[in-house]
Amino acid sequence: MAGGESSRLRELFAGARGRLLAALLLAEFAASVTGLSYSAVLPVAAAELSGLEFYGAAVTATGIVGIAFLGFGAYLYGRIGAQAQLLISTIVLVAGVVMSATATTMWVLVGGLALRGVAAGLMGGLGMGVISEVYPDAKQRERVFGLYAIMWIAPALVGPAINGVLLVAWGWRAT
Repeated sequence: MAGGESSRLRELFAGARGRLLAALLLAEFAASVTGLSYSAVLPVAAAELSGLEFYGAAVTATGIVGIAFLGFGAYLYGRIGAQAQLLISTIVLVAGVVMSATATTMWVLVGGLALRGVAAGLMGGLGMGVISEVYPDAKQRERVFGLYAIMWIAPALVGPAINGVLLVAWGWRAT
């Protein structure tokens, strides 16, 4: 990496907004690893819950609902602010995780995954709103969104292996 590029990255991560960016990127990384875990976990869950016919709905629930709520998340950020939106998103996410992890049928699992998609869309809109506000310079904002993309690429390379190990060690509910 050239010296100029390195100094531009240092500029993105400088001060309070840099710490905020690091936290947002870590959250995005965690969301990506979680999303990718479905490839290892859902076949086992579908078999245990006797719901293989609903596997497709389970695979797509989080992503489709997340995309649908992404625009609403950006709108909500402008209406109620970051803290209130983060609280709402977190409550919805926890409800979706609990519902998924304690599912007794495949439809309950799909419902939990859909709730997780609502939270993902709301949080994604929150992240875009915060980044747009904290990085008003278009060139810096482009770099930040590029870093966001890396947070989805890196887990795609290592996430399935990590989740496979977790699945074998603790089962699909814990994973």
